Amino acid sequence: MGLMHLIMPDFEASKGQVSVGVWAILLVPPTLIRSMKSIATLSFVAFVGGLVMVVALVICCVSVIASGDWSPSDIDWFPKQPVKLATAGPLLCLCFAIQAGGGAVFSTMQDTSPANIKKVAGRAFLTVFVMDVTVGVIAYLAFQGATKGDVIENLPNGNPAAVIAQVCLLDLVVLSYMIMAIPCKISLLDTLFHKNEAKMESSTAQYYGVTAVLNVLALCMALAVPDLSLINGLNGAICTNMNAFIMPPIFYVVMRSRPLDPTVTERVPIFSMRNIPHFLLALFGTFQMVLGGYQVIGTMLNPASATTAIANATTTGNPPSALLLGF
Repeated sequence: MGLMHLIMPDFEASKGQVSVGVWAILLVPPTLIRSMKSIATLSFVAFVGGLVMVVALVICCVSVIASGDWSPSDIDWFPKQPVKLATAGPLLCLCFAIQAGGGAVFSTMQDTSPANIKKVAGRAFLTVFVMDVTVGVIAYLAFQGATKGDVIENLPNGNPAAVIAQVCLLDLVVLSYMIMAIPCKISLLDTLFHKNEAKMESSTAQYYGVTAVLNVLALCMALAVPDLSLINGLNGAICTNMNAFIMPPIFYVVMRSRPLDPTVTERVPIFSMRNIPHFLLALFGTFQMVLGGYQVIGTMLNPASATTAIANATTTGNPPSALLLGF
């Protein structure tokens, strides 16, 4: 909407109309690309957009801070209610483990050795962590209690850095949508038709039919859900913990106990002491899932509490802390 107002100041449209237009013009076409050879390149373009967006946001926030229209005494460095950190747990896990297209990117790299994949993943997570902390803290210092769930809405209209941030966000979202749709399509094609789309085994009708269904479902969800905080909370509490913290270490432990590769002679029993770190990771995910699920259910039963209160800090009069937004 902000970009449209720059082009056409008198632009008027409902959120639903804008959603349908963006979906049809920007989101659907990239998902029709079937070859995965360019996935790594597109992922890099999206990542560059994210980096530029962070820089633009920092410039805007620093300019707001430099204007002197705020008092350092009004800053809450730590949450007055520690339970807020537990409430935000599902969202924190979701943000940090949201690389749904990571497998597709790794498989298209020239060097797919385990050592290189580990190096790339480690550097990527470190970079994302630094970006998240930078944006969260600097935005809160600039806007404090008025900080919105989408900090782009806090940026001053017509500011060149704000416009750059909006364009970069558009680039990031469009390409991320395409990349995250890939594992969905691969899984559905394998489940419904027993075809390995990584090898392009599905027919043209099967591929584009599944793609169309996914796109329509995404649009329907976007139109039906007014606030994504609840969906993100459910996703973070259940799906993220299962897929990122619980199942991978369990799979790894079981596979090491009975390797399928005949050249592997070493077998590690499931209850070996060497598997303690993997069990601890699974226990952490289980703890997060139970705690996060409890918080999300509480939010569903009482919409004015927990995640909703944090996401709507401006209207609740209960501003988040710098620590929470930093996380």
